[in-house]
Amino acid sequence: DDLARELYVWVGQALRHALTARFRLDPEAMDAAIAESVREAHGGVVSEHPEQPEVWQREGEKEEMERRLLAKLDIAGQLRPGYLLRALREQKLSLFIGGLATLGRFDPEHVRRSVDSDRPELLALACAAVGIDRSVFPTILALVRDLNGGKPGGGKEGERRAGGAFGPFAPDIANAAFRQAAGKV
Repeated sequence: DDLARELYVWVGQALRHALTARFRLDPEAMDAAIAESVREAHGGVVSEHPEQPEVWQREGEKEEMERRLLAKLDIAGQLRPGYLLRALREQKLSLFIGGLATLGRFDPEHVRRSVDSDRPELLALACAAVGIDRSVFPTILALVRDLNGGKPGGGKEGERRAGGAFGPFAPDIANAAFRQAAGKV
């Protein structure tokens, strides 16, 4: 029965029906248990009163988990620019920001302010500083804007300025430029 319960979580509807029939599982109880687990896994606390579902975000816990993950990846040498793109594709903007700050050894608040600004060239400088290629930046900018309410702004002119951050210079120059410019935002 324990194995049947574990399988129930991972399978499609047809197999769920077969499991409930074969092992006499209560499908409503199983679905409720799965829903509760999913809510908890996504950072919420389930209310004591199911008729009034409440979910509280555990934002501090999420940020701390992300910091620990990034630190482990960094120490192991596994935190690379490709991970930042993956974080954005998984709609994890805070993980992208933390990862970019960690890779570039930037102040996380400077990265956050650059992402919230009207100057996409700041984000481009930070990306260039950690070795992100010019050809990938438009995708990163679009994903960040999608997740961040259209910011960093700047429109087409901002995108043009951002392209200049990927000039013919070493990443350490972009790093220094980002630090100087982000400190003023």
